[in-house]
Amino acid sequence: MKVLVRSDAAGTTHAFTHHIAQHGMEFSVGANLSHFDMDYILRTIRKKTWTPAYNAERNARDGAWVAEAAALADLLAWP
Repeated sequence: MKVLVRSDAAGTTHAFTHHIAQHGMEFSVGANLSHFDMDYILRTIRKKTWTPAYNAERNARDGAWVAEAAALADLLAWP
């Protein structure tokens, strides 16, 4: 069985996320992104990368878009 642990920014610690990963679980945590160069990241994401964001009922959220940007940020310290 796959387990996804979700947390707000309170769960965004290295100890917490490493513990989750060590137990074979996946995680999704909220975070303050002020330590990343968000202007650079947003300018670098290609337009075709953006996709509509969906709510829990699988309906597109009006005006909400998401894009994968992990390759553009230094995430080496995170599992």
